[in-house]
Amino acid sequence: MRKHALLLLLPLLFAIDGRAQQDYSLRLYSHGTVVAEHHCSQTDSITFELQDGVRKILIWKNGQATALPTTDIDSISVVEAVETKPEGRSIVFAEGVSRESGWYDVNKVGKGENGDINMCWAAAASNIIEWWQDRYREAGNTLPDGAVSGPGTTYELALMELFHQQWDNAKGGHVPEAVPWYFEGVYYGEHATAGSQAYPLPGYNGGYYKDVWSEVYPHLYHEYTYMFDWYQNLYVGEFNNYYLWGNGSNLQGKERLRAFTDLVVQSIDRGVASMTVSLSSNLSTLLHATTLWGYEIDHSTGLLTRLWITDSDDLEKEPKEPLLNEYAVSIGEGMSHIKLSSPDVRYGACYVVALCPVSGYKTSLTPEGNH
Repeated sequence: MRKHALLLLLPLLFAIDGRAQQDYSLRLYSHGTVVAEHHCSQTDSITFELQDGVRKILIWKNGQATALPTTDIDSISVVEAVETKPEGRSIVFAEGVSRESGWYDVNKVGKGENGDINMCWAAAASNIIEWWQDRYREAGNTLPDGAVSGPGTTYELALMELFHQQWDNAKGGHVPEAVPWYFEGVYYGEHATAGSQAYPLPGYNGGYYKDVWSEVYPHLYHEYTYMFDWYQNLYVGEFNNYYLWGNGSNLQGKERLRAFTDLVVQSIDRGVASMTVSLSSNLSTLLHATTLWGYEIDHSTGLLTRLWITDSDDLEKEPKEPLLNEYAVSIGEGMSHIKLSSPDVRYGACYVVALCPVSGYKTSLTPEGNH
């Protein structure tokens, strides 16, 4: 196929993304014979590039790039396929995680000079950071000098002891502030009202990956925004119920759960997430940070049916042990809240308030570090 013919084809191929709920086949021909076929949907991104006068076809799918040989390609066609819905349900966990292993569960113990009653955010951040460091090592990297990892003496993870010692914990805190502080040495809570939340103590600056951060950053998904657009292009975000799937979204029932489902699926695909819940149907009270590790989705509806989380408050008595809790997902009373229910957790039910995704470390990325 001539160079100008390839360029004319671009608008047609990108139009694939605009047709909702439809599958397609992208076929490449050489001398009238199909030499490659790629099944795609509206969520795929298909890119054609010309490099040094040589035709190169890159197909991005699920964060992976496939380079197709183009030396003998003389034509390309897009064939609309019949829409099909998969049957049954799928269980998906974050990378490296299963029901049996790969997850972490720091529990409060109520010890220490300033106590840990308000430190659910630190427990969730510790779980996430340790998981992230596992991915970093699996990619062939060595943790920077001074990075904190492994079990602690008081807590399941030494990271929790770090937050206990180096932060003022008289008030609750936020995972999207704890994680960047640990990695980069930045504190995004600087605009908070003094004394309203946990904060790093003077002289404790975090930044355990600061010297290598320029090398790490391109391997993270980083399009999140945090705190009123003050901070852009972050690898940690916060999606608040009120704005995206809660009362301010005008969504009800299944549509509300669908919006939340999309965020959960995206978060686990890109990394892992902390999930803030309310232990009451009044979403402004009893807020508690947990760690989200996986989900079950019903393919016939496209909606979540179960979530797996770890929780620093799920056990009341010592000695405590790590537990991965399974919750059923439903629409709560009045069709307005996303409700999580479990007979095995002491408070039985809770209601989702916010989702705080954190990007994993990826060795193979799509352009601009996103996947």
